[in-house]
Amino acid sequence: MFLAKTVKALSTIKEMTTDGTQRNGTMKFNQPINIIITRQDKKRYLEKLVQKLHEYYDERKLKSDEATNHQHYISGYLDAAMDLNIFSQKELKATIDEAHFKVFGKTIEERQKDELGESSADNDVFDIPAYIREGIKLDKG
Repeated sequence: MFLAKTVKALSTIKEMTTDGTQRNGTMKFNQPINIIITRQDKKRYLEKLVQKLHEYYDERKLKSDEATNHQHYISGYLDAAMDLNIFSQKELKATIDEAHFKVFGKTIEERQKDELGESSADNDVFDIPAYIREGIKLDKG
């Protein structure tokens, strides 16, 4: 069984001119293009998504700058799937949540609460005046 989708697209084409030479260009199709998405295609999409999510979460654990690049890629990948109506947002969220739990051992919400708590605890240190934090005694005189 397969899922057929109809989309309008931009495509780079090679067009033959009357003198036999090729001309490259971009053409907007006036007619919809039928795209056939099989179950195997959907499975392959999800496998690639999970792979990219694991790479992203691993980078997040390392607090690497590379995580931002993964995040942008994943965002576009998710948008494409939803724009083409291949997956619903609910289906994709379930995949994201599962991948996150496998990497972090907790839900996204639990991890965010933990990180928020950690950053609050770190910031609480700065609520204490520096001379007290550093153990400096002030002379009264």
